Amino acid sequence: VPEPGKRRGPRFRWPTRCPACGTKLVERGPLTICPNRFSCPAQLKRALVHIASEHGFDIPGIGEETASALVESELVRQPADLFKLGVEDVMKLPRFARRSAEKLVKAIQSARRIPLDRFLYALGLPETGVVTARALARHFRQLDALRRASLEELMAVDGVGEVAARAIYEALREP
Repeated sequence: VPEPGKRRGPRFRWPTRCPACGTKLVERGPLTICPNRFSCPAQLKRALVHIASEHGFDIPGIGEETASALVESELVRQPADLFKLGVEDVMKLPRFARRSAEKLVKAIQSARRIPLDRFLYALGLPETGVVTARALARHFRQLDALRRASLEELMAVDGVGEVAARAIYEALREP
């Protein structure tokens, strides 16, 4: 929009590579995304916050700052690395003394076993919020059964339409 007394800046160019990891971006419908899901540091940070949220593993102490520190220090390179952290590892992070590190590690270890619906929510499956995660868990009862489900079986779940079923189906088949 022209403004009196101001020069127009350079024309905006949509990036072709992820600014966080350099992976070639892909278009999915109206969105341009980095497909490098957990290997992209920016996505891994957001995933850790989501995983640790109260509807997921419910790990108090893992917010934006801690997630960033865990990824930047390379203590966590994929979500499962959370469960390998020891007190000494966490103490390497900024603002973590022994007591706070022990508290975080204890919270992580106590979250090792959670109900299936919370695990599904924590996975961050596309189109899967709290309600859909509950419906999937109620319907399939086990992760293996959900992973084997056909597109038609996913659409048979109450509240799961074709778009959500397709997104969940594809996400569960990612390597």
